[in-house]
Amino acid sequence: MLSPESSKLSPVRTSEIRARVKRVLGGKAFPDDLPRIYLWLREQGGSPPSSILEIANFIAHPTSRDKGLATKNLRTFLRHYRMMANIRDLDLADCPTGFVDIIRDNFNRLRDDELLSATGLRRSVAKGLIEEVFSYFEDDGERSRFPEHKASRLTGSHIKALVAGITLTPVRPALTSQQIVADFIAAVENSPLQMRPQQVVDKMETRLALFALASMHGSTITLESGWSANLFAGTTDGMLGVLAGAVTEAVPGKLPEGVLVPFLTSTILASDWTRGLDTSPNTVWRGPIEIGADGRLCVLA
Repeated sequence: MLSPESSKLSPVRTSEIRARVKRVLGGKAFPDDLPRIYLWLREQGGSPPSSILEIANFIAHPTSRDKGLATKNLRTFLRHYRMMANIRDLDLADCPTGFVDIIRDNFNRLRDDELLSATGLRRSVAKGLIEEVFSYFEDDGERSRFPEHKASRLTGSHIKALVAGITLTPVRPALTSQQIVADFIAAVENSPLQMRPQQVVDKMETRLALFALASMHGSTITLESGWSANLFAGTTDGMLGVLAGAVTEAVPGKLPEGVLVPFLTSTILASDWTRGLDTSPNTVWRGPIEIGADGRLCVLA
């Protein structure tokens, strides 16, 4: 564990954050406690847990994030989301750059039974076939292309393996409420605070998840290519979450509007922790929201 002297901030600030963490763990958090705690944890150096880093970055850049895609979870989410948005009009002669890496990752995440059911092939065989297909692709850093003159080398089994890698794996959330709680506790334990929370207080997951939702709602993540995704708090199957939507390309209309994919999921029933918001099974809230005095999400008055 780090010592207080290793903190990048003053002893006074360390004492302040320790008091704020105690208040959060005790169920009596003030509105500015969590923003200050997250930003402080981000500044401690080392490798903070992914959700600590992501939430702190959303606090620091609440409107638009065009840099700081620092965690593998976020980069993977955005790569697969972009691929999914392109899937209807996919042309192997003109794919997004990094196409091979995206599909390889998809393929590797498939269960053996899923792969066998879709292709009739054992994993080792299908893996060899799809890697052969990948070897034919040409990527110039802007687009990835399968040369037309190589098409004659592909068999039906090659195509089955490739189609499985493209279509079977859905985009998975970048964050979950359970991960947020675990990361928060781990970050506190390994910080200069010298605190070891032995027990997560009642409603801790709810408190941290609501804060994460409010911090991400209305933000835009923009990549160097000009491709972007807007984040909206809302519900997925009636549970609170954050969804990525309104995908755009540098060339307007390149990708379809309205593609919504869960970015953060939770086990928190939306109807229990909102006031005056639509809590139908799958919806997004496009207006400003806040955490009200009663601790529930509500429309910003």
